[in-house]
Amino acid sequence: MAEPELRELALAYVAGKVITSQTIPADLWRMVFMPLAFVTRRDLRGVRMVYARTDRDHQIPGRAINGYPMFTACHVMRARDLRKFAGYVEEARALTDGFTKGTR
Repeated sequence: MAEPELRELALAYVAGKVITSQTIPADLWRMVFMPLAFVTRRDLRGVRMVYARTDRDHQIPGRAINGYPMFTACHVMRARDLRKFAGYVEEARALTDGFTKGTR
């Protein structure tokens, strides 16, 4: 992913608009991210995170599995992008925390 996309995704994540495979129990992935029901473990080689945006990706209205939304579309992130993304999330958290506390 391009840097601006990763940064924007990090801001959305900090704002609570992104659901990731890292925050969902592994046994629920295929029910939350429904497209995963059609792929094998082999298809997911190299994928480090699956995610969907609650503000953009289609959710099934009124449906939830164990409190998690269900998405008919999702995205994947590979290791290199995940490392960058994690750094941007920390940066975004620091900025928003500082803004909230009035220190920035």
